[in-house]
Amino acid sequence: MPQLLPEFRAFTKFSAVSNANSTLNNPSDLILNSIYLLDLFSLIKFFFKRKDDSYYVPSTSTEQPIVVEEPRAIYESNKPTITERAGLVTSRVGQGAYRKSIIFRWEFKCAVTGFDKLEVLIASHILPWALSDNNQRLDVHNGLLLSPTYDALFDRHLISFENNGKIILSDSILPQAFHKLGVTGKERITELSEHNFEYLSAHRNSIR
Repeated sequence: MPQLLPEFRAFTKFSAVSNANSTLNNPSDLILNSIYLLDLFSLIKFFFKRKDDSYYVPSTSTEQPIVVEEPRAIYESNKPTITERAGLVTSRVGQGAYRKSIIFRWEFKCAVTGFDKLEVLIASHILPWALSDNNQRLDVHNGLLLSPTYDALFDRHLISFENNGKIILSDSILPQAFHKLGVTGKERITELSEHNFEYLSAHRNSIR
Protein backbone atom coordinates (compact mmCIF):
# COMPACT_ATOMS: atom_id res chain seq x y z
CA MET A 1 0.00 0.00 0.00
CA PRO A 2 1.51 3.38 -0.94
CA GLN A 3 2.63 5.64 1.88
CA LEU A 4 0.51 8.72 2.49
CA LEU A 5 1.98 12.14 3.04
CA PRO A 6 1.82 13.29 6.71
CA GLU A 7 -0.98 15.73 5.94
CA PHE A 8 -3.12 13.02 4.36
CA ARG A 9 -2.38 10.56 7.21
CA ALA A 10 -3.48 13.18 9.73
CA PHE A 11 -6.64 13.90 7.78
CA THR A 12 -7.45 10.18 7.43
CA LYS A 13 -6.85 9.54 11.13
CA PHE A 14 -8.98 12.50 12.17
CA SER A 15 -11.77 11.45 9.82
CA ALA A 16 -11.82 7.97 11.32
CA VAL A 17 -12.11 9.38 14.84
CA SER A 18 -14.84 11.76 13.74
CA ASN A 19 -16.86 8.96 12.17
CA ALA A 20 -16.49 6.78 15.23
CA ASN A 21 -17.74 9.49 17.57
CA SER A 22 -20.33 10.71 15.02
CA THR A 23 -20.52 14.06 16.84
CA LEU A 24 -17.94 16.70 17.68
CA ASN A 25 -18.72 18.41 20.97
CA ASN A 26 -15.29 19.85 21.64
CA PRO A 27 -14.97 23.37 20.12
CA SER A 28 -11.32 22.76 19.22
CA ASP A 29 -12.34 19.62 17.35
CA LEU A 30 -14.94 21.61 15.43
CA ILE A 31 -12.32 24.16 14.41
CA LEU A 32 -9.86 21.44 13.43
CA ASN A 33 -12.53 19.67 11.43
CA SER A 34 -13.33 22.90 9.57
CA ILE A 35 -9.66 23.38 8.73
CA TYR A 36 -9.36 19.87 7.35
CA LEU A 37 -12.51 20.30 5.29
CA LEU A 38 -11.17 23.58 3.92
CA ASP A 39 -7.87 21.90 2.98
CA LEU A 40 -9.72 19.06 1.28
CA PHE A 41 -11.87 21.53 -0.62
CA SER A 42 -8.73 23.38 -1.77
CA LEU A 43 -7.15 20.16 -3.00
CA ILE A 44 -10.25 19.19 -4.93
CA LYS A 45 -10.48 22.68 -6.36
CA PHE A 46 -6.81 22.62 -7.42
CA PHE A 47 -7.01 19.31 -9.23
CA PHE A 48 -10.35 20.00 -10.89
CA LYS A 49 -9.66 20.28 -14.62
CA ARG A 50 -11.89 22.35 -16.83
CA LYS A 51 -12.98 21.25 -20.27
CA ASP A 52 -11.09 24.13 -21.91
CA ASP A 53 -7.76 22.68 -20.71
CA SER A 54 -7.22 25.33 -18.04
CA TYR A 55 -6.70 24.77 -14.32
CA TYR A 56 -8.09 26.54 -11.28
CA VAL A 57 -5.53 27.89 -8.86
CA PRO A 58 -6.88 27.74 -5.29
CA SER A 59 -7.32 31.01 -3.48
CA THR A 60 -8.12 31.60 0.19
CA SER A 61 -9.44 35.09 -0.51
CA THR A 62 -12.81 36.17 -1.84
CA GLU A 63 -11.27 37.16 -5.17
CA GLN A 64 -12.16 35.38 -8.36
CA PRO A 65 -9.94 32.31 -8.93
CA ILE A 66 -7.00 32.85 -11.25
CA VAL A 67 -7.05 30.68 -14.35
CA VAL A 68 -3.66 29.46 -15.57
CA GLU A 69 -3.51 28.38 -19.18
CA GLU A 70 -1.97 25.04 -20.00
CA PRO A 71 1.14 25.19 -22.26
CA ARG A 72 -0.82 23.56 -25.05
CA ALA A 73 -3.39 26.36 -24.93
CA ILE A 74 -0.60 28.94 -25.14
CA TYR A 75 0.88 27.09 -28.12
CA GLU A 76 -2.47 26.93 -29.88
CA SER A 77 -3.00 30.67 -29.47
CA ASN A 78 0.41 31.44 -31.02
CA LYS A 79 0.46 28.72 -33.67
CA PRO A 80 1.02 30.17 -37.17
CA THR A 81 -1.83 30.01 -39.65
CA ILE A 82 -1.75 27.71 -42.68
CA THR A 83 -0.66 30.63 -44.86
CA GLU A 84 2.09 31.59 -42.41
CA ARG A 85 3.30 27.98 -42.20
CA ALA A 86 3.45 27.76 -45.99
CA GLY A 87 5.47 30.97 -46.04
CA LEU A 88 7.89 29.61 -43.44
CA VAL A 89 8.40 26.40 -45.42
CA THR A 90 9.02 28.36 -48.62
CA SER A 91 11.48 30.59 -46.76
CA ARG A 92 13.37 27.57 -45.40
CA VAL A 93 13.57 25.96 -48.82
CA GLY A 94 14.77 29.24 -50.32
CA GLN A 95 17.47 29.64 -47.68
CA GLY A 96 18.71 26.10 -48.33
CA ALA A 97 18.95 26.77 -52.06
CA TYR A 98 20.65 30.10 -51.37
CA ARG A 99 23.31 28.47 -49.19
CA LYS A 100 24.08 25.95 -51.94
CA SER A 101 24.42 28.70 -54.54
CA ILE A 102 26.76 30.66 -52.24
CA ILE A 103 28.88 27.55 -51.65
CA PHE A 104 29.30 27.08 -55.40
CA ARG A 105 29.92 30.80 -55.96
CA TRP A 106 32.80 30.84 -53.46
CA GLU A 107 34.15 27.47 -54.52
CA PHE A 108 33.46 25.64 -51.26
CA LYS A 109 35.70 27.80 -49.06
CA CYS A 110 35.63 30.93 -46.91
CA ALA A 111 35.91 34.02 -49.10
CA VAL A 112 38.43 35.56 -46.69
CA THR A 113 40.56 32.76 -45.24
CA GLY A 114 40.12 29.88 -47.66
CA PHE A 115 38.94 27.64 -44.80
CA ASP A 116 37.03 24.77 -46.43
CA LYS A 117 35.07 22.90 -43.74
CA LEU A 118 31.56 23.41 -45.13
CA GLU A 119 29.82 22.25 -41.96
CA VAL A 120 30.94 25.41 -40.15
CA LEU A 121 30.92 27.92 -43.02
CA ILE A 122 28.03 30.41 -43.14
CA ALA A 123 26.27 31.89 -46.16
CA SER A 124 26.19 35.51 -45.04
CA HIS A 125 24.05 38.16 -46.73
CA ILE A 126 25.86 41.40 -47.56
CA LEU A 127 22.64 43.42 -47.52
CA PRO A 128 20.85 41.96 -44.48
CA TRP A 129 17.95 39.57 -45.07
CA ALA A 130 15.54 41.87 -43.23
CA LEU A 131 16.41 44.80 -45.52
CA SER A 132 16.39 42.84 -48.77
CA ASP A 133 13.49 42.25 -51.14
CA ASN A 134 12.66 38.73 -52.32
CA ASN A 135 15.03 38.91 -55.30
CA GLN A 136 17.91 40.28 -53.24
CA ARG A 137 17.45 37.60 -50.60
CA LEU A 138 18.18 34.90 -53.18
CA ASP A 139 20.72 36.86 -55.23
CA VAL A 140 24.01 34.96 -55.19
CA HIS A 141 25.88 38.28 -55.54
CA ASN A 142 24.38 39.42 -52.22
CA GLY A 143 26.31 36.83 -50.27
CA LEU A 144 29.70 35.79 -48.95
CA LEU A 145 30.73 32.39 -47.65
CA LEU A 146 32.45 33.12 -44.35
CA SER A 147 33.94 31.29 -41.40
CA PRO A 148 32.10 31.96 -38.10
CA THR A 149 34.39 34.72 -36.76
CA TYR A 150 34.25 36.76 -39.95
CA ASP A 151 30.53 36.13 -40.34
CA ALA A 152 29.81 37.41 -36.82
CA LEU A 153 31.90 40.55 -37.34
CA PHE A 154 30.51 41.17 -40.83
CA ASP A 155 26.92 40.63 -39.72
CA ARG A 156 27.34 43.18 -36.91
CA HIS A 157 29.03 45.68 -39.27
CA LEU A 158 32.32 45.52 -37.36
CA ILE A 159 34.18 44.66 -40.56
CA SER A 160 33.46 45.33 -44.22
CA PHE A 161 35.32 45.20 -47.52
CA GLU A 162 36.42 47.66 -50.19
CA ASN A 163 35.51 46.93 -53.80
CA ASN A 164 39.10 45.75 -54.27
CA GLY A 165 38.50 43.19 -51.51
CA LYS A 166 40.59 44.83 -48.77
CA ILE A 167 39.14 44.42 -45.30
CA ILE A 168 37.90 47.45 -43.33
CA LEU A 169 37.99 47.30 -39.53
CA SER A 170 35.55 49.19 -37.33
CA ASP A 171 37.02 51.87 -35.08
CA SER A 172 34.76 50.66 -32.25
CA ILE A 173 37.10 47.71 -31.60
CA LEU A 174 40.78 48.11 -30.73
CA PRO A 175 43.30 46.53 -33.13
CA GLN A 176 44.55 44.35 -30.26
CA ALA A 177 41.05 42.93 -29.84
CA PHE A 178 40.84 42.11 -33.54
CA HIS A 179 44.21 40.36 -33.29
CA LYS A 180 42.88 38.18 -30.47
CA LEU A 181 40.18 37.03 -32.90
CA GLY A 182 42.80 36.29 -35.53
CA VAL A 183 41.87 39.33 -37.64
CA THR A 184 45.01 41.20 -38.71
CA GLY A 185 43.60 43.91 -40.97
CA LYS A 186 45.56 42.54 -43.93
CA GLU A 187 42.83 40.18 -45.12
CA ARG A 188 41.50 40.53 -48.64
CA ILE A 189 38.79 38.92 -50.77
CA THR A 190 40.27 38.20 -54.18
CA GLU A 191 37.23 37.08 -56.13
CA LEU A 192 34.72 39.91 -55.81
CA SER A 193 32.75 40.82 -58.92
CA GLU A 194 31.11 44.06 -59.99
CA HIS A 195 27.77 42.54 -59.02
CA ASN A 196 28.96 42.55 -55.38
CA PHE A 197 29.92 46.24 -55.36
CA GLU A 198 26.46 47.75 -54.88
CA TYR A 199 25.73 45.48 -51.95
CA LEU A 200 29.14 46.13 -50.39
CA SER A 201 28.70 49.88 -50.77
CA ALA A 202 25.51 49.75 -48.70
CA HIS A 203 27.25 47.53 -46.12
CA ARG A 204 30.24 49.90 -45.79
CA ASN A 205 27.91 52.83 -45.14
CA SER A 206 26.62 51.13 -42.00
CA ILE A 207 29.94 50.02 -40.51
CA ARG A 208 30.12 50.89 -36.83
